[in-house]
Amino acid sequence: MVFRVAASCVAILLYGWINFLLNPVATVLSGQAAARQFANSTVANTGSIYGVQFFDQPGVPALVLLIVLAAIWWKRVRFVGSG
Repeated sequence: MVFRVAASCVAILLYGWINFLLNPVATVLSGQAAARQFANSTVANTGSIYGVQFFDQPGVPALVLLIVLAAIWWKRVRFVGSG
């Protein structure tokens, strides 16, 4: 149990650091995607809409965090649920 709590804390801290490091990159890429919406092209406008929405969502790091936490706690939750 102690290992699972410690591993969960490490995973959450790592998630925070990844988001901290990716935040400036996401801001720049989101700004570039937003600026492309003014291009005289339907493809550029559609690409900018999806690009801005991609950076607006919690994204891939949050999904990876959920998968890691599920892997850490899966055996414990599975045994508690079957008892």
